[in-house]
Amino acid sequence: MRLLLVDLADAPAGREVDCGYWREGARELEPAHPTLARKRPAPGKRLDSAGVLARMARAVRAKLYFIRTEQSYVDWCRRFLGFSGPRPLEQLDAADAQAFLEHLTVERKVPE
Repeated sequence: MRLLLVDLADAPAGREVDCGYWREGARELEPAHPTLARKRPAPGKRLDSAGVLARMARAVRAKLYFIRTEQSYVDWCRRFLGFSGPRPLEQLDAADAQAFLEHLTVERKVPE
């Protein structure tokens, strides 16, 4: 970012950007961080047999959201599907979503 704003664009506002803050935000999370998935699905096992995650990614992309937002939405939905088990998507409801959010906040201690 600094290279673009300061060195290439010579933008005065670029000198005010705290690059250290952004560099620290890009660091890799420690393995025990509460937002990292603990369990990964077995190789070859698909949580998304209906292709709903791919359809969701296309819908988010069509709305012109940032790619990181798209990736985040898809990743959290993948985690929800993993938490919900092998039940068909049509059987999932608001109670399942509530149970997932409670699991995240109470057991995993993910901040709100």
